[in-house]
Amino acid sequence: ALARRMFGAAVGLMASALLAVSFWGLMYSRVGIRHSLTPVLMLVAFYWFWRAMKITNHELRITNGDRSELITRRSSLVAFFLSGLFLGLGFHSYFASRGAPLIPAAFVVYLLLAAPSRLRGKWRGLLAMAVMTAAVAAPLLLTVASQPEVEGRVGELALPLIEARAGNFGPVIDHAVAALTMAHAGGDPEWLYNIPERPIFGAVGAIFFWLGVAWAFGQVARSLWGRLRRPRQEASPQATAAAFLLLWWLGGIAPAILSVPPASLGHVILAQPAFYILATLPVGALAGWARLPAARRTMVAGMAAVLLFAATAARDLPDYFVEWPA
Repeated sequence: ALARRMFGAAVGLMASALLAVSFWGLMYSRVGIRHSLTPVLMLVAFYWFWRAMKITNHELRITNGDRSELITRRSSLVAFFLSGLFLGLGFHSYFASRGAPLIPAAFVVYLLLAAPSRLRGKWRGLLAMAVMTAAVAAPLLLTVASQPEVEGRVGELALPLIEARAGNFGPVIDHAVAALTMAHAGGDPEWLYNIPERPIFGAVGAIFFWLGVAWAFGQVARSLWGRLRRPRQEASPQATAAAFLLLWWLGGIAPAILSVPPASLGHVILAQPAFYILATLPVGALAGWARLPAARRTMVAGMAAVLLFAATAARDLPDYFVEWPA
């Protein structure tokens, strides 16, 4: 639902289908550990955040101070509150969720640079979201503040951060490289949740993923460059969606940079949906954005979707149901 609002039906449906047959998706949806709650809560939080931004962005502009404007503003405020509620609940699931509020915050900074008009009328809602997030997270944060020993597990994992504070940035750099390349190179080294060193995607999936990353970066770079050249020109909806997705991916993999083991699938669970949405962006580009006749677009996009889905299922399903149990 979120990917559909951001990039259209082709990306939303394809990302869901891809995740459903992925090793990563199967592994974390079939075990009863706290990690698996993180994507659920964050997807709902980001869904309401995106909906709130779109409601005020689209509907408030076409009202004229009448009752419909009041209803729209209330709907937007409710959506911001719901986003904050689920962001706060995420604090109670897994430690990787604690960085999730930084993603909308960074996105707001991007909008200030690339499309400031999209923030008009939204500051009250954003403040309400922040207050709700803090209120729901407060019990956990107060407990941690009063009983620091309960964070012992986090301290055990944060070895790269501890080394960096001591002046040794080697582990952080190594972990950053591992996290940024886990889509196609060595993945999670632990057998508990992965075939050791198995990357998230095979060859076909990795190509689609990096094409999606390149397309998203291109959209963001073009929007910022256009803003520099023409200060009144603002980022397109595609560029703003691409910026949010990239911030989600990069923010989601940050815990793997600051903790051990490198490229941990559990530590980057917040970024799990972002990985699969990025991998399906080329399908969306072919389906709706490529400069081809409509019939040819549909045919080419369909072939790309079948290739990506078949390659992922053929690799991941045997790995999960046969290789990993063995």
